[in-house]
Amino acid sequence: MARNFNRLAQNLRKETGLEISDRIRVRFDGAQPLVQAVATHHAMLCDELLAEAITHHPGLATGETLKLDGAPLRIDLEKVT
Repeated sequence: MARNFNRLAQNLRKETGLEISDRIRVRFDGAQPLVQAVATHHAMLCDELLAEAITHHPGLATGETLKLDGAPLRIDLEKVT
């Protein structure tokens, strides 16, 4: 699940025009199993995404709505300047 989250976030990075080398902040909302997977693999995800932070925001209203393993997922990426 964490690898799929990484893949979706990397694809979103490309779609929104962020460079692969840009440092980002990731906010997301999803089902509890995803929240647990992100927490468990937080360090790996931060490394692979070049993310300064990956935080769960219940009820997140910004970003893109995607599907992860059939469940809705909302991800919002912010470039760190």
